[in-house]
Amino acid sequence: MNKVHIEDRRALSIIIVSYNTKELLADCLTSVNTAIKDIKAEVFVVDNNSRDGTAQMVKEKFQEVTLIA
Repeated sequence: MNKVHIEDRRALSIIIVSYNTKELLADCLTSVNTAIKDIKAEVFVVDNNSRDGTAQMVKEKFQEVTLIA
């Protein structure tokens, strides 16, 4: 079993659920990244099978975000 040291933990986890919100999500993630720049945080996007290219946009523009699609 892997042990997680306290200093390795994130202070904040942000989870965003998305469905066909490509442009809105891009604006949201830009704002989130600005807001957390000095915080040890992780960001997750859960994409619910969007058809507008949302998942691809996250992969291309926000590599620091964990995408669950």
